[in-house]
Amino acid sequence: MDEERRTSVNLRECIRAAAARVFFINTGFLDRTGDEIHTCMLAGPVVRKQDMRKEPWIRAYEDSNVDIGLHSGFAGKAQIGKGMWARPDSMKAMLEAKIAEPMAGASTAWVPSPAAAALHSIHYHRVNVPERQMQLATRPPAPLDLILTPPLLKVMPNRDDIEEELRESAQSILGAGLAER
Repeated sequence: MDEERRTSVNLRECIRAAAARVFFINTGFLDRTGDEIHTCMLAGPVVRKQDMRKEPWIRAYEDSNVDIGLHSGFAGKAQIGKGMWARPDSMKAMLEAKIAEPMAGASTAWVPSPAAAALHSIHYHRVNVPERQMQLATRPPAPLDLILTPPLLKVMPNRDDIEEELRESAQSILGAGLAER
């Protein structure tokens, strides 16, 4: 999985080096965001997790992953994945949101349960992924400078915002720990 900034910017070479073994690449929002925060933490505070998807680097990273997978010959031969749906009790929202993944070129994606997998499979009946991948293969590549744009805060948060972010992050960590049991 492409979960580190250094892998993101060198993904084409990583695939070339492992060409005889690679069959799957994936974007992982939570792990990749964690690495982005770790990479940038000495530069200053980063945007809140809820705002991270609005930052230029994440879209460039997601698009670049698909672009490189397609240009490396993955279409029809290897999987291009998208991240996990982290809200297993929100299947209606998943059904509405995850169609964006095959539209973005994903040939597979992570879901939290067999029921979620059955629902998500509907997206692959609604989107002709090989056709969509052919369309995406003609776009200009995602700019490297956007992948390298750190998601730093422009304005310092107030105390209440900091406490809320800490509570949200603690809840995410606890939930991930329990899910792994």
